[in-house]
Amino acid sequence: MPRVSLSLEEMTVPDALARLRNGELDLAAIHHIPALERDFAQLPLCSTQFVVAMREGHPLAGARRLAELLDAERIVTAGADHFPHSVMMSMFNAHGLPLPQRRLRALSSFAVTLGLVARSDVIGCFTKPLAAMVAPLGIRAARLDDMLPSYALSILSRRDLLPTPAVTQFIACLRQAADETLT
Repeated sequence: MPRVSLSLEEMTVPDALARLRNGELDLAAIHHIPALERDFAQLPLCSTQFVVAMREGHPLAGARRLAELLDAERIVTAGADHFPHSVMMSMFNAHGLPLPQRRLRALSSFAVTLGLVARSDVIGCFTKPLAAMVAPLGIRAARLDDMLPSYALSILSRRDLLPTPAVTQFIACLRQAADETLT
């Protein structure tokens, strides 16, 4: 659409909710939140599986259970106070495991995450399609027997605001991109 300003930013779930609430954001594309506050609307976009990702040749590449990865250093995109919204918490809680203690936080830099996972012994958690896309960088999905959580992506907006034509068009673009990526 002509004369539309579009800004894409990575941020935590609590930050996105705060910025939606105060009107700084029109929408947020983030993982599904089961107990979402009533002043927000949540529109499902897509769902995919998570994988644990590490560099090719990683010392723990042969791990078959999530418990075997507890002592590994991992990169996370959530701060300590945002873990209730994190995939990592869901992943370890589902298997009755404590949260790993060795966490490196990269709150808003996917490039840093990719570089560290590809070139060091830091491990990460990616969606399955993303892991396939970054495989040329030498990043591999661990072949775990444990079932990992799915990632349900939703579009969040304020319930009391109607979307502008630009927002409606952008949501259509997000849907198309999700369909093309996951099929």
